[in-house]
Amino acid sequence: MLEDKKECQKLKLPEVEHLLHYLANRKTEYVAQAKTKLSEKPSDPGAFESTEIDEQANIVDVEDYMELLYEDIPEKVHASALILQLARNPDNLEELFNNETLIGALARVLKEDWKSSYDLSINIIYVFFCFSSFSNFHPVIAHFRIGAQVMTVLEHELQKYEMWKEELARKRQAAAGSGKDGKRDLEKATRKFKTLVKKQEQLFRVSFYMLLNISEELSVEVKMKAKGIVPMLCRTLDRDNYELQILIVSFIKKLSIFKENIDELLKVNVMERLHHVLKQFKTCDDLLNITLRLILNLTFDRRMRAQLVKIGMLQTLMQYMIDKQRLRRTSMLDQEMRRLFALVKHGWTARGIKELPTYARTRDELVIENVHENHKNIVLCILYHVSHDDEHKAKFFHTDCVSLLVKLITESREELIDIEVMSLAVNLACDPTLAEVLAGKDGKGIRIFMKRAFRFKDSVLMKMLRNISEHESEKLKMLFVNYISDLGRVIVDPGDYGDDFALECLGILANLNIPDLDFRLIIEEYDLVEWIRKQLQPGAQTPDDVVLQVIILVGTICNDDSCARLLAEAQVVQTLIELLNAKQEDDEVVCQIVFVFYQLIFHETTRNILIKETQAPAYLIDLMHDKNVAIRQVCDLTLDIISEFDPDWGRRIQLEKFKWHNSQWLDMMEGGQPAAGPGLGGVDDFDPRGYDGDEALNHPELFYGDDLARVTGAATPDMIYPGDEGPPRPYDRPPNGMGFSPMDATSLADQAMMGGLMAYDEFDRPISADLLDQYQNINVTADDYR
Repeated sequence: MLEDKKECQKLKLPEVEHLLHYLANRKTEYVAQAKTKLSEKPSDPGAFESTEIDEQANIVDVEDYMELLYEDIPEKVHASALILQLARNPDNLEELFNNETLIGALARVLKEDWKSSYDLSINIIYVFFCFSSFSNFHPVIAHFRIGAQVMTVLEHELQKYEMWKEELARKRQAAAGSGKDGKRDLEKATRKFKTLVKKQEQLFRVSFYMLLNISEELSVEVKMKAKGIVPMLCRTLDRDNYELQILIVSFIKKLSIFKENIDELLKVNVMERLHHVLKQFKTCDDLLNITLRLILNLTFDRRMRAQLVKIGMLQTLMQYMIDKQRLRRTSMLDQEMRRLFALVKHGWTARGIKELPTYARTRDELVIENVHENHKNIVLCILYHVSHDDEHKAKFFHTDCVSLLVKLITESREELIDIEVMSLAVNLACDPTLAEVLAGKDGKGIRIFMKRAFRFKDSVLMKMLRNISEHESEKLKMLFVNYISDLGRVIVDPGDYGDDFALECLGILANLNIPDLDFRLIIEEYDLVEWIRKQLQPGAQTPDDVVLQVIILVGTICNDDSCARLLAEAQVVQTLIELLNAKQEDDEVVCQIVFVFYQLIFHETTRNILIKETQAPAYLIDLMHDKNVAIRQVCDLTLDIISEFDPDWGRRIQLEKFKWHNSQWLDMMEGGQPAAGPGLGGVDDFDPRGYDGDEALNHPELFYGDDLARVTGAATPDMIYPGDEGPPRPYDRPPNGMGFSPMDATSLADQAMMGGLMAYDEFDRPISADLLDQYQNINVTADDYR
């Protein structure tokens, strides 16, 4: 290799032999087999034009270089370049650090002459950047306040950049209506602008990199934030320099973990700027990856998610979920071989130079790689964050997200699908429209998902199916009917499926409140009544989430008259009352138990059991004024129906309502003083259920007008709640999250009794103290009461 260049043999032969020996004995690693690792940290700024000089710097001549710092600008630039040459070698940093006079001179020149020369500013800031790479040198940077000075330089340069753009825009506008001279001036101004921007971006790189290094101390970062580092970084995001953008995005990513910085980023519309980066640098994997990670950090904030959706970034993100392949030519030559070629290249003959590329090409190969493989999981996490907000779920309908999720789920070769994919699918299944898309045409998606879930015992996939089954669409619910037997089998005996899987199966079965569905078959096949009683026993130590789903299942089963009778005869109502006592602090459990009572009231057989054989009405009276609105609503509805069918309970219910509404007046009539509180004296500590004046108040004229017939118990639920579309179905499931239909907080009976004449406090009690005269003049008809 060296025979044609005799003068190189003595100097280069030992190194060439060493490299060849290494290449002969090294382990071969094919590039095609190695997965590309994306850089998490921006690369070193490297050498700029201003830092490259022909002269070789020597540590012994530092004093001479320092003297040049007191000369004119050209000498200062030359001296700073030589000092930078020394500083770029880590072995010299300790000695330079100990020369306090030199460091002070560099800080002084930067402070006084930074406006005089770009090259001078770049060289000096680069020297301090070298020091900032090591934490033990940070005190010298803080001592001379280099960070504050650099931020002053950056702010000035950003303002200059805005002025340059405005000036170029004016010249472009002026050249539009001029001839060749105007176009020539515009081209000249454009070239000058690009040259200045290039030099400015070199200054930005070393400056921001130095600030990034010293910001590892939290106190320093706080000072930077106070001086406006966040707006400075965001204003630099519109540059076209790839290396600079990696640095800026990395810096913002570091700052994005603090809420105070999030507030600043919101003010400067950082999402819109990052959207621009994503669209501008589509092929730069390192920059794309770190930008997506920054967006992931930002989307932990609800306001940022709203901004992301508003600017239409969802569609852009979807591009990185689609697998795209490209051919990339990769060389098998490692760095040592490249060094060898560089070493001997200039000594080769024309024949040797011609043969070298031929040899290299024989070692090259084409590699097929997935372009977005490194970005897919990050994008899925971002979309998962966006799907937290109900108002944003509908936006996914206008993207390919759901179809891609279905593809990822059905084509996965692993037993358990990636958690990022399933988390997003679970959230999107909560939206009615997207749930229908997931279910597929004619329920094809449900069939595939069910088959896969049971095959691989995937509880997360089952959770997605449970979310789909929660929607009110009867069409969606009917898609699960064919799997009721499988669900019942797993519920009773989970076996290898596990408790989590069984819980999701229980949730799906509880959601199937379909009118014509015969639950009796499944109850008898798997003896669900006894299983339900065991799960609801207060001492059974059943997990709370299982207890809640079992109660919901009971409410669903009670839609059917025969099933409701089986449950009532099996003492399930008494078990629920015991559970109500044990779980009275859990509003959701209490609410669902009360809803079961509401369902049982609609069936004649269970109505008599509930009213005559249990104390359920008494518990409903106790819950009639609960702080939870949903509990109050369903209690009012249930008690109204009980009043119609049982005169004794009806009088007691009316009495309790009267005492509650008139507690202040009753207290004053007994000779006491109303306690301090809202309204006319507050009743926060008054308990009307403990009042002992029942007999004195037991007068019908206090409750009814003269022309209102007494309740006989002959009315039915259909008579009480007629409507244009016919009588309501007792199995109708309420639409809201708690399981009950939305109504006004004030019950129907209260509205009828009070005639709409009074103002109520937060506990549905009238603010007026003396209502006796008003009650005597109320004329309530049967229609009003209904």
